[in-house]
Amino acid sequence: MSKKLSSTSVLPADTDTAFALRTSTEWVELKAGRLQDGSLVQERTAADGGQVELVLLRDIPRDVPGMFRRFVPADGRVTQRESWTPAGDGTYRVTWSLGFDGAPGSVSGEGELVPEGEGSALHLDGVAQVSVPIIGGKAEAFLVPLVEGIMQQEGQLLASLLADRT
Repeated sequence: MSKKLSSTSVLPADTDTAFALRTSTEWVELKAGRLQDGSLVQERTAADGGQVELVLLRDIPRDVPGMFRRFVPADGRVTQRESWTPAGDGTYRVTWSLGFDGAPGSVSGEGELVPEGEGSALHLDGVAQVSVPIIGGKAEAFLVPLVEGIMQQEGQLLASLLADRT
């Protein structure tokens, strides 16, 4: 079983500017400070051709219901992986995932940072999948709005930071 999720953020900057900030260690530091999500860069690799690989550690939100707590890693951290690639037409594509060490679930997806109007838009789509009998569907139903809410908060913060720079 799985449930789909989606988020779109409209950004007041061109795709190159938005990409540069969104894939920087500065973004992770600002996000950690403003959203209090404990984000830390574990690894950032930039390759020729503009590809960027990010591996972050971040805190799992504290409001996880008790029935799901036993599936949350003991350290309360999740690994976020992002692989960004320029598409050559001003568009950037990303594949992303959230991994919970030892937990029987995952959240992953794809997205695009595309030119839109005077700025750009970041579209993210994904799937939450929890392979636990009986409560898997309930866990997915909890994860989807949680992850979408985080995506929206991050999108609003990114838009605000970009607006301050233009």
